Amino acid sequence: KPNGWGGRSFIVFGMPIIIFMVHWVCVFFTVHDPKNKEQSRKVFNMVLWILPITSLLICSLTYAITLGNDVNMGMMVRILLGLMFLIFGNYMPKCKQNHTIGVKVTWTLKNEENWNKTHRFTGRLWVFGGVLLLATMFIPMEKLIYVFVPLIFIMAFTPMVYSYVYYRKQLKAGTATTE
Repeated sequence: KPNGWGGRSFIVFGMPIIIFMVHWVCVFFTVHDPKNKEQSRKVFNMVLWILPITSLLICSLTYAITLGNDVNMGMMVRILLGLMFLIFGNYMPKCKQNHTIGVKVTWTLKNEENWNKTHRFTGRLWVFGGVLLLATMFIPMEKLIYVFVPLIFIMAFTPMVYSYVYYRKQLKAGTATTE
């Protein structure tokens, strides 16, 4: 059972308030990014709804544990992350170039073709990774670190490497500049 930092009071009130504040910071910066004026409505709706839905799920699970129910939180986290990567992966190719949503590295922000190719690649990678994360439900917790952490690492950093390699390819072809 949770203790410290106010125990149950923090679980009941603090977590939802923190998630609510993070959500509004994300919405604020997304709305105020001038490049998001032409953003896909589906992508923008994802930004609006992902944290509230995640908050409901996490708070429900946390309340269940706090009230003494036996919940396999490790399993739930794997399911939630797997589904989130599946959803994000589906929406990645629909993202238009901007400063708040997507793979925001120098090469994607400076070149629309790089942005589009990187996000198509990332979308496929994340859908595949989401399926693999869901498959980790069948791996015992003590062995999970050997699969889960490398998989998250690969899904986080491979799009950046892909973007850089694509940028170098563009430089050789003369379709990108170093500025």
